Amino acid sequence: EKTIQIPELAISKKHAQIGYDLQESKYHICDLGSKNGTYLNDVKIANDGSTFYLQHGDYIKIGSTSFLLHIHPGYDTCDDCEPGQILSRIPVTDHITSKTETAPICTDSDKLEDQRRHSLKQLKRKYGLGRDDTSESAVSTHEKYKDRAEERRVHIGSDFPHALQTSSSVKKPIEKSNKGHKLLEKMGWSAGQGLGRNNTGISQPVEVQMRLTNAGLGTSGVSSSMDDI
Repeated sequence: EKTIQIPELAISKKHAQIGYDLQESKYHICDLGSKNGTYLNDVKIANDGSTFYLQHGDYIKIGSTSFLLHIHPGYDTCDDCEPGQILSRIPVTDHITSKTETAPICTDSDKLEDQRRHSLKQLKRKYGLGRDDTSESAVSTHEKYKDRAEERRVHIGSDFPHALQTSSSVKKPIEKSNKGHKLLEKMGWSAGQGLGRNNTGISQPVEVQMRLTNAGLGTSGVSSSMDDI
């Protein structure tokens, strides 16, 4: 059981109690015979021990203290109880000068965004709601990062000795030193013959054709070879 103590003379020592109904899967409240009563949505409830079910968004008023109820599954939040929104409504006190003096309200949009991120980060760290993904240092580091390896490859080239420097072409036969050429020769194939067991397959490579933009199927004279580009 959790106890909420409110230092007000108008509130009884045992004023009200909030419980959970397992069968109905709902929270409920009952007044424990208080003198000044308990108000649910501005309506005074009976103080004879009767229970009243609570819903998301209900208001409970005890004395001069009001409670806004937020009922969500797990760690889910809504637009009104998002951690950053709650902290933005709480006045920040200056403990060095005076406890009653509030910090100046920031009007600049950038500073307001920084303040919101900082408040959300503190609340997430306090309740363990996950890893902090709002680190500004990570963003600034990413913006200043330079891929020097890419610059070196552009100006100097690659140190990889087997890197391809030229592109292949369907109009130029593959050389005998090619691995594919050697494998076909081992299977009895020779240059100029067709593929397959009876050498009846294609003897020329398949040429890739590119179609012009918005050209429909069956349209003639709208395609070009990749080697001509």
